Amino acid sequence: MTGTTDAIRVLHVDDASDVADLTATALEREDDRIEVITALDAESALETLASRAIDCIVSDYEMPGQDGIAFLNVVRERDGDIPFILFTGKGSEVIASDAIAAGVTDYLQKRGGMDQYTLLANRIQNAVESARHRRTNGEHERRLEMLIHVLPGIVYRCRTQSPWQMENVAGDCETLTGYAAAALETDTVGWETDIVHPDDREAAVQDIEDALEAGRQFDVTYRILMMDGDTKWVRERGGRDCTGRIPGERLEGFITDITEQKKRERALRETQDRFDLVMQSAELGVWDWMVQTDEITINEQWATMLGYSLEELEPTLSTWESRVHPDDLPRVWETLNEHLAGETDYYESDQRMLTKSGDWKWIRDIGTVVERGDDGTPIRATGIHLDISERRRHEEALRELHSIATDRTRYDTETAICERTIEAAETILEFDLCVINLEEDGMLPITALSKGVPPDGATTMAVDEGIVGKTYRSDESFLFDDVQTVERANPQGPYRGAISVPIGDYGVFQVVSEEVGHFDEDDRELAELLVEHTVQAFDRLTAEAELKQQNEQLNEFASVVSHDLRNPLNVAQGRLELAAEECDSDQLPHIDRALDRMATLIDDVLTLAREGVAVTDLVTVELAATLDKSWQYVETGDATLVMEMTHAIQADEGRLQQLFENLIRNAIDHGGPDVTITAGDLDTGFYVEDDGPGIPPNQREAVFEAGYSTSTNGTGFGLRIVKQIVDAHGWAIEATDGQEGGARFEITAVEIVD
Repeated sequence: MTGTTDAIRVLHVDDASDVADLTATALEREDDRIEVITALDAESALETLASRAIDCIVSDYEMPGQDGIAFLNVVRERDGDIPFILFTGKGSEVIASDAIAAGVTDYLQKRGGMDQYTLLANRIQNAVESARHRRTNGEHERRLEMLIHVLPGIVYRCRTQSPWQMENVAGDCETLTGYAAAALETDTVGWETDIVHPDDREAAVQDIEDALEAGRQFDVTYRILMMDGDTKWVRERGGRDCTGRIPGERLEGFITDITEQKKRERALRETQDRFDLVMQSAELGVWDWMVQTDEITINEQWATMLGYSLEELEPTLSTWESRVHPDDLPRVWETLNEHLAGETDYYESDQRMLTKSGDWKWIRDIGTVVERGDDGTPIRATGIHLDISERRRHEEALRELHSIATDRTRYDTETAICERTIEAAETILEFDLCVINLEEDGMLPITALSKGVPPDGATTMAVDEGIVGKTYRSDESFLFDDVQTVERANPQGPYRGAISVPIGDYGVFQVVSEEVGHFDEDDRELAELLVEHTVQAFDRLTAEAELKQQNEQLNEFASVVSHDLRNPLNVAQGRLELAAEECDSDQLPHIDRALDRMATLIDDVLTLAREGVAVTDLVTVELAATLDKSWQYVETGDATLVMEMTHAIQADEGRLQQLFENLIRNAIDHGGPDVTITAGDLDTGFYVEDDGPGIPPNQREAVFEAGYSTSTNGTGFGLRIVKQIVDAHGWAIEATDGQEGGARFEITAVEIVD
């Protein structure tokens, strides 16, 4: 951009407003032709350049956002010729080098005093005058020189009368034609008569003459014959020389090799032909979108996916949008726009689309931009539609099957579990005819079946009979297209397609259909997953039964211990009291302490036995309230309790209280009667710690073993009982250092209740 002949309009960019004002004042005083426009950053400067004619730019280097070099790069992309002077207080060889590489016109470092503005004004005047001179006097030569060096072809000057004798030829003539430039300049070889292809000669000459007669530039394409006889496609552009520098009329132009472009155009046409063929015959839904006009072409399969014929659909962008589910459309457009902007290699999205019948069908859309303009603007995109409804149904079924895994833990009989399995098969997998046979004394009687199975459609079979027996014995699932063709299948009705899946050692699950080939591998996979959850439910019942038996045995043991050990102990304690009344012996206190220790051991052993029973009934328990209750049941003396607990958890309240009591006793036994005990929350549980002597690192695992104790009064069962209670809940416990150096016990993996 340039200003008037006399005026010099300068755009000064500097983020320091006081410096900018001073510079403007000084420059306008130095030369009254200079008009300074100020910008405080590169962004506002670019806005000024877009709206006003500027003769020269003067820019600082250090500025917020873009620095001076970055600003110069942007300016050069827009206008490679406008004078640009870097006027900066930060001087270095690196900055100067970068500025020169970016195409700076001049580089001037700021100094003190007003003389610098005289120098700057002089540099501005010289730069603007040079630029104006280049534009007014050297434009023609510059364009020719640029064409010669840049274009893969030739630049020429010739007479305007046919046969257009060449007077000057520059560029790579031999590569283009096989002839030396001198051969054309001496008329040894004529461009029109010897090089232009005979079949294209008349049309090319006529087009050029018509353009010259109309006073406009010409632009023609034609074939040429090289010296070796090969053929090339070229593009010739030019017009009359109106400079008047050479007497007579002359024609100037340039000729470039466009053979590769023609090959690409032919390949594009062939691609289009193949695409049109695919559009007619593909089993996939195929679409082609002209992005600028929103014109869309689809094939028959695209329409069929939605239940239409091709004639019923108007293939426009708005038609497509109206059929995409409203909840999916924003996400689809976001993905598509990212690809159109060049941010992704291809476009892919899953969306629900409305069918002719009013249902929603899941469609996967995959496409890519196949043609862009020179500026990257998308021109044409193409892609395919896939019907993924069955795949989505399969995925949804998988999610729902996983969700019912915990649901079946609520059922406490095998029959209830089987009935829930049948229900899930019907509602989630859409299996209408299902039956479950559970093994009993070598037979496989029916335990549960779908409502659609008639009474005579299933029967009890032996473990060595039919498909059900084969499935049970082999512990392998089977998929049959037609059970009528399977030897020894013994179907109980007009059934053809079938899936048979073993339920571990418990029995067999089967689903059947009256249609041949009704089921596929996806159906078998879903059936196997359903049955896997059924097996887990059966295993849970078995484990709970075994656990119940173990609990009963432990309770029986505790009762025996309580009866058979406490009675003799009580007798011994009573006799000791009588003996103390009848005689005075220094041996009696030793006996009394021994009997007390035996009583404590019996209590701990009984507690240990009871706490080994797994927890089955959990309730919501407030940690602080339970700890407070435990504190009341322990002889705490001068000990101090600091509670920092807010959690509520799922636990057996009685056992949790026992855990707290044992940890409190342990702290007092080892930390002394005035110990301070602190209890608080953890992200996944809670902790109890004291300020006593602590536990050496090499003993922190051993403290949970039965009989381990460092106290003369301890039984060694206190922390073992704590560990038993933790394990019975499925928690974890770790002994570590307290904040005051004492012992700290962290209980984690606890179910916190919000």
